[in-house]
Amino acid sequence: MRWRDIRTGLTVATEPALEPVSRAEAKWHARIDQADENHLIDGFIVAARRQLEKDTGRTSVNTVYDMTIDGFPEELSQITLLRCPLSSIASVKSYDEDDVESTLAASSYFADTVNARLCLNSGESWPSGLRRHNAGIVRFTAGG
Repeated sequence: MRWRDIRTGLTVATEPALEPVSRAEAKWHARIDQADENHLIDGFIVAARRQLEKDTGRTSVNTVYDMTIDGFPEELSQITLLRCPLSSIASVKSYDEDDVESTLAASSYFADTVNARLCLNSGESWPSGLRRHNAGIVRFTAGG
């Protein structure tokens, strides 16, 4: 399977613990003094962060993602992750045709934090004999 033919998806596994802008900062910039709309302000902060991340592909605060892939690239030894800056890779899981989960040994790959890639170490190979759809999940943390 060629990498350009492989479909990917991205979901948030763990939301960030803190937003990049506090409620107090947002209210100060908007010149809001009362507490009546605090829940609304909080929602605007989250919506603005998510839109920025969607538009830029960059994550402003540490967030854990699951990137689902339909297969692993036969001709490449790396997978570009869909958010940067990459902090770490927690796991690489694959699912065979019988839906049995396997975890790729951490010694088989490394996190290229400069280019936001999952890279195989020399002599290692991607899992094979996998189901056709959602064959793998890469869990990683991105954010700055």
